[in-house]
Amino acid sequence: MTSFAGQPVSSYGYGAVPTLFLVLSICTVGLRVYVRTRVLRVFLVEDWFCILTTVLFIAQTALLYKFDELLQSSTPGLDTFTSIINVSYMVQLWLSRLQANCIWNR
Repeated sequence: MTSFAGQPVSSYGYGAVPTLFLVLSICTVGLRVYVRTRVLRVFLVEDWFCILTTVLFIAQTALLYKFDELLQSSTPGLDTFTSIINVSYMVQLWLSRLQANCIWNR
């Protein structure tokens, strides 16, 4: 791994931010589902999109960790994981846009 100011860079620092946002998103979606089902008693299509986007974010974070392992071991075949992460990201952006359109077009 490369070094910064003479100190080796740990790969665990790279995983802290995605893990933090993964935990925050799971908690947020969990609270949203609870409020929409128990308190408001209404569960609409944008709620399903929110759950689907969270599932894709979990998959993207898992691929990110696998991608980091491959970078450290310098195994060939990184193009496949790069493509999967990019496609996952594009699907998440598309679902977020679709969800925003559902909310604003009511």
